[in-house]
Amino acid sequence: MVHCDLDELTQTSIDGYKYTATFLDDATSFGYVALIRKKSDQFEVFKTFKNWAETQLDRKLKHIRTDRGTKFFNKKEKEYLREHGIEHKSSMPYSQQQNRRAERFQQTYINKAESMRHHAGLSYGFWSSAVRLAVYVYNPTPLICTDYKTHSSSGTGNNLILAISESLVVWPMFTY
Repeated sequence: MVHCDLDELTQTSIDGYKYTATFLDDATSFGYVALIRKKSDQFEVFKTFKNWAETQLDRKLKHIRTDRGTKFFNKKEKEYLREHGIEHKSSMPYSQQQNRRAERFQQTYINKAESMRHHAGLSYGFWSSAVRLAVYVYNPTPLICTDYKTHSSSGTGNNLILAISESLVVWPMFTY
């Protein structure tokens, strides 16, 4: 199962992004975050993620879980899910707790990104670069829910982490 969510950030980044589309694999806790400019681009991002995940993981996507937002509920997207045999589970209205894995992952990478951006002394417009780096750092981290295994040691491939980072910026590191 993959937990999915869409988040709008308060300011457009310097490279024109306004939203993050989050995809979190339930079994491995592997996170994939796509930066998008318009909310309407989310469906194309989902199709790209589906193709990438099925190719890289050699597993078919069977279930997705989303909140009750309208991003997966229009007729075209329901038909796409039905054609590809993907079961769509959605949470009850106004209950973020039911999509807690995606919500918690979002909170984790946003907090990491904000911390890195602030420490580097960069303006808020650099949030997209900071998010890319935060997800890049998150994925190889051993987690308790995966028995402290990383994605490369759990049999999901060695190059998954590199596939996330389209372009990483060099962040200044201070030595005291």
